[in-house]
Amino acid sequence: MASFVGFVPADDPRLVLLIIIDEPEGNVYGGVVAAPAFRNIARGALRHLGIVPDKPEAPPLPQATEGTLVRVERKSGNEAGKRPGALEVPDFVGLSLRAAVEKARILKLRVELRGNGYVVKQSPAPGAVWGSGETLTLNLQG
Repeated sequence: MASFVGFVPADDPRLVLLIIIDEPEGNVYGGVVAAPAFRNIARGALRHLGIVPDKPEAPPLPQATEGTLVRVERKSGNEAGKRPGALEVPDFVGLSLRAAVEKARILKLRVELRGNGYVVKQSPAPGAVWGSGETLTLNLQG
């Protein structure tokens, strides 16, 4: 028998789960064979209850101004061929689907979403010079 017990969310528990694997194959440690099942079940249960995951606070979203992106002023010459005052792609990596959609809405960006969960990759990359009419592609996972 391999088992894993835990509660979620950590700071204000709402659920306690006990996962027991009868006759595990290969590894016999609960942290290896039962913990992944705990994670998947807990994630689904929390989503069903409408409880958002504990993640580090995202920095405050910039306020939308005349343009749609953040203006970057460089004080020490042009870096990597970027023009002073060029529009730069903001960083979405690590944001939840909900936070990414809200940030894109505030910045008035056209976004293509691929997957669910949290942003693990984006194209164009954060900090790249933004071309007008471009679509930001966000790959999500988890």
